[in-house]
Amino acid sequence: MFVQSRRHEADPDLASFAVMRCAGDVKRRIGVQYRCPRLLHEGRAGARQGQAAVGPLEQFDAEFFLQATDRLTKRRLRHGQPQCGTPHMQFLRNGEEMSQVPKFHILTISNALKYVIDKISNSWQSLRNAIVIGDIIMSHFTAFPLVLAAAIMAAAPVPAGEPDLVRADRFVELPTGERLFVREVRRLGAASEPKSAVLLIHGARVPGVASFDLPVAGGSFAADLAAGGHLVYVLDLRGYGASSRPVAMDRPPDKSAPLMRTEDVVADISAAVDGIAKWSDVSRISLVGWATGGHWAGAYASRFPQTVDRLILYNTLYGGSDQHPTLGTGSPLENPDRPRTFNVHAFGGYRLNTRPSLFTAWDDSIPAADKAQWRDPAVAAAYGDAALASDETASTRQPPSFRSPSGALADSFELAFDRRQWSAAALTMPVLVIRSGRDFWSRPEDAKAIVDEAPKAERLNILDATHFLHLDRDAAGRGVFLDAVKRFLDRPEE
Repeated sequence: MFVQSRRHEADPDLASFAVMRCAGDVKRRIGVQYRCPRLLHEGRAGARQGQAAVGPLEQFDAEFFLQATDRLTKRRLRHGQPQCGTPHMQFLRNGEEMSQVPKFHILTISNALKYVIDKISNSWQSLRNAIVIGDIIMSHFTAFPLVLAAAIMAAAPVPAGEPDLVRADRFVELPTGERLFVREVRRLGAASEPKSAVLLIHGARVPGVASFDLPVAGGSFAADLAAGGHLVYVLDLRGYGASSRPVAMDRPPDKSAPLMRTEDVVADISAAVDGIAKWSDVSRISLVGWATGGHWAGAYASRFPQTVDRLILYNTLYGGSDQHPTLGTGSPLENPDRPRTFNVHAFGGYRLNTRPSLFTAWDDSIPAADKAQWRDPAVAAAYGDAALASDETASTRQPPSFRSPSGALADSFELAFDRRQWSAAALTMPVLVIRSGRDFWSRPEDAKAIVDEAPKAERLNILDATHFLHLDRDAAGRGVFLDAVKRFLDRPEE
């Protein structure tokens, strides 16, 4: 297996902290070559996470390098053709209480806004296929800039041969007065008889849309699932993207404790699931969580299993070991004065992230000198662009940087020491655990522990794949990953 903050100034060397610890070993064992991914699929053996800067943090973290959000960019294209065949896969099986009901709204585009967009873009036909035309709801008039941004994004040309997909950006209003952004992606006409409703949950740093719905070929996991007939929903948690941000994020990072811990996220997922159930008329939702998003999805599913149809966790921390080479003892996450405790002083309530920090660990996990062999440069560019576009304050700092809550780091530090925050034994739904062989975030013990404890769990190891496999090229693990997810979601209930 290969793995991969400083206050007051950006520190590019810190971003490579973990990578440098094992880079030599990685190169010796992997070599510099490019090949199709190999995989192993297993069943379970038995029947259960300070002020950052005047300049942004170039942090070491693994999952930090993992997402982005797309607001002002173009519509996505389908993924490119695989460069080698997808291996055959055989799945081996083995043997509450909710808070006040939120309100749900969809923002629609008025004819007046259509006129503005016509002046901006010559691609109105694409826009009409991507958004709903109607009257703006006056209670949401303050959201006009966001709606305009989404409309501009949707107005880009649709690639020839792409299935007709419809995107609708919605909000769930919370009892606190905050709201959650949720994007729906579906095939035209699929809403009448969907295969299932699927919620995609982003990880620690970058919001949902850029993680799962980039406007370039090979950059939209959401569109790939929607093309197969699923109703797909992409969530921005509070503190990320177009969702409300805690007021503490408007103050310096060292003025608050780490924001958005696991229980806060579980509440957000609960509200989103409730909203999706109403919009889609589906009683149970399938959840897909990437990295820390998988930890959060598992925490929610363990508490509210009756609302979850199927659960997919990939490259996710859980437990099973108290050792982690990059997140535990000796890492920047650890308080140097209090071993085995999180370094709140260094990370504070949130952190700042630059474009280069998104690619340090990703680049080091690709066993080829030419990263374009493994990852489409257009996907990488869209990822970086969208990450910065996710925060309206990004351009006010130099270099530009976007904010993300630090709660995910504090929780991940706990998981690195096997301090579990939920029980896989409570996952009564079918569960698929996927782990990349080149992942630097999750450990083999995490995947094994979930599969051993969850009653209906199965495991898939994709040996030649990185932490970012759904954004890599098809031949570098993405094709295998997509095929596995689709098969699992489409498989009839037993």
